[in-house]
Amino acid sequence: MTSAKVTRIPTAKKPNENYVDDPKIVKIAMLSLILTDKNTDYEIKRLSIMAALRMKYITEEEANQLLLYRVELEEYRKHEDEDLSS
Repeated sequence: MTSAKVTRIPTAKKPNENYVDDPKIVKIAMLSLILTDKNTDYEIKRLSIMAALRMKYITEEEANQLLLYRVELEEYRKHEDEDLSS
């Protein structure tokens, strides 16, 4: 009879509760919610990215990646909706 070896998975460390008070993290979290919301129009999403860039919450490279992500996400959703309707 072979015995199973028990492997312990380390518990995740609880994050410092003060991170929620960091306005930069809160703003980035809000930005991610805006970008992934289906009901928010393209212009609001673009303006949100540009505002985060101006406030130096994200770099120019990150802003460009987010703009690209926004377009790709909308294309994916468009195709997903077409697949569901057919």
